[in-house]
Amino acid sequence: MMQRHYLGEQFWCGNAILILFVALQQATLLLNLAAEALKTSPHRFSFRGLAPLTLPCELQLHSEGAENSGTVWCQDQTGLRSFTAEYATV
Repeated sequence: MMQRHYLGEQFWCGNAILILFVALQQATLLLNLAAEALKTSPHRFSFRGLAPLTLPCELQLHSEGAENSGTVWCQDQTGLRSFTAEYATV
């Protein structure tokens, strides 16, 4: 079952340092979403950047998976995925 998590804020960017911060923030958000889905910290977490976000945008978090593993990703309001991650308990 796919779940959607919307973040109500828009991210505005003016320099490369903030772009890097947003990328690190996305990875952290995905790790937290995976832990929420598993109800524990994942033992395996592998993430990958797919595309840069064009700012300003609405960052959406999605999750899909089974009891012990799954996939989480960030996308913008047009459906463009920026980061994806796979997680598992073993």
